Amino acid sequence: MRVVHYVRVSTDEQGKSGYSVREQLHTLNAHSTACGDTVDEEIADEGYSGASPDRPGLIRVMELAESGDVDVVRAVKRDRLFRSRLYRLLTERDLEEFGVKLEALNDTGHRELERGGTDAWNLPPMGSCPAGNSRRSSRPWTRRSAPRE
Repeated sequence: MRVVHYVRVSTDEQGKSGYSVREQLHTLNAHSTACGDTVDEEIADEGYSGASPDRPGLIRVMELAESGDVDVVRAVKRDRLFRSRLYRLLTERDLEEFGVKLEALNDTGHRELERGGTDAWNLPPMGSCPAGNSRRSSRPWTRRSAPRE
């Protein structure tokens, strides 16, 4: 599987408050290593708003998709890729046509921690992969489908 990491910071303040490019890449690399994935490229959009689809990094992602050189584009958070739901849906559709999947480490749902630090929905902790498989289940997790006690 050919994996690309995508990171973005729009302001200097974000870079100082836990969203720095270095911190995002560290988190993504730890996750990919735990999943046994090899990262082919790291793409960063520094100083670009997530509201704009015209970013050099995002354009590079599309070039890789069109050339068949990527299978998965991974980000720490969905909002690092897009602020606009419309742009996200359109870009996701375009990438799917090339066989490329967008992943964000927070895609498994809200990470509401309760009862001594365990995940309220019994989801695997961020950074872990499903047993024997680096791809996530296609079944979406919702409050309705979450395991009940």
